[in-house]
Amino acid sequence: MRGQAALEYLVTYGWGFLAILIVIAGLSYFGFLSPSKYLPERCDFGIQLSCADFLLQDATASADGQVSIRFRNNFGDAINITDAWLPDGSKPAFESGSWPDEGVYIAKGNISMPFRLDLPDSAGDEYLLVEGTRGKVLLTLEFQRNLAGAPPHNVSGEIFATVRA
Repeated sequence: MRGQAALEYLVTYGWGFLAILIVIAGLSYFGFLSPSKYLPERCDFGIQLSCADFLLQDATASADGQVSIRFRNNFGDAINITDAWLPDGSKPAFESGSWPDEGVYIAKGNISMPFRLDLPDSAGDEYLLVEGTRGKVLLTLEFQRNLAGAPPHNVSGEIFATVRA
């Protein structure tokens, strides 16, 4: 008799545990347990090179996705952004071409013109941006202060936003 009561007790709690697992699986399937849906969009390259505006665009036939950025130059001098690369070493193209020789010039305290980077297909699915999802792009930018003989500097940052068309 005691064995039967113990078995009924375990089976009852087993069904309850199974019901809880089914509810959690359903919530996860429909995206209610995805914390990235509830996190705010952000662009962080530090305080000296802050993002004034940013946009992630979905994949095209020529690229896995595109990043559009406008930076505010909070350095004490004008700067030139001369190159960019992803963590795996691949380089995004500047507006469907190579980087301009003169770079992207930003005067002291000003906001840059918007510039677009095409993410390379070689970067893999990590940077495949799909419309409506949240995407995260890590970038390292090389810049040079507009001082005579100034060495190049690097700044790394990330963009996390909803991918648009």
